[in-house]
Amino acid sequence: MQKTNESKSIGNNSTYTNHPTHETGRNQSVQIFENPEFGKVRTILSENGEPLFCLADLCKVLNLSSTEVNRRLEKGVVSKHPLKTSGGVQQALFVNEDGLYDVILESRKPETRQFRKWVTSEILPSVRKSGGYSISQPMPTPTPIPRYSSLIELAKQCPDVNITLKVGELIEAIDYCVNRTRKELEQQITDANTETYPSADQVTKILDVDRSTLHRWWKKGYLTPIEIGGKRRYKMSDINKILSKG
Repeated sequence: MQKTNESKSIGNNSTYTNHPTHETGRNQSVQIFENPEFGKVRTILSENGEPLFCLADLCKVLNLSSTEVNRRLEKGVVSKHPLKTSGGVQQALFVNEDGLYDVILESRKPETRQFRKWVTSEILPSVRKSGGYSISQPMPTPTPIPRYSSLIELAKQCPDVNITLKVGELIEAIDYCVNRTRKELEQQITDANTETYPSADQVTKILDVDRSTLHRWWKKGYLTPIEIGGKRRYKMSDINKILSKG
């Protein structure tokens, strides 16, 4: 059965359409995000689940030359992927999330800040929800957790979630979990999946500030750093609040 295109609204008059393709030898989908102010941006997922953005689309929105931008980007952030166009299937340039922020910094267009917020508050969360770019895997129907043994079963159903805790923290975590239903725990995991945690370098690019400014905002409580995999990261929800204030 042929898969049909699926169009959904993601808020603020923005929509995305899922276009299944098979030119890469695997079931890869091109998601097209559209906004009345910025036009469209095509995205795909890399083989390891990393979101990639069509460079030509980004440059069109930001009034940039894709040729010039590609020349200045680091090689590690750009890759080629087959993309169906009006002229047939062509090898198109895509950038990863680091490359996305580099491209945005190139633009001097007045609407750049609004575009940046659209990407971070709508496109990235939608890619995470619909494309599999997430922290954990879906879990079955919620049921209460009456015993510690149930926590083990719950953990087995979340193979992508790796947590390292000290003994005291582990005991505290167990006590926390047994007093909550599976539904409550699932909701917390879902919330984690829809939150994005960029690194300090990425945050400076998103907000177009230096490290000292970032540190000052952290001291004032505007940003809440968290440790993920031994590295300090920041909540995208905090960053979007700063962007909203202009």
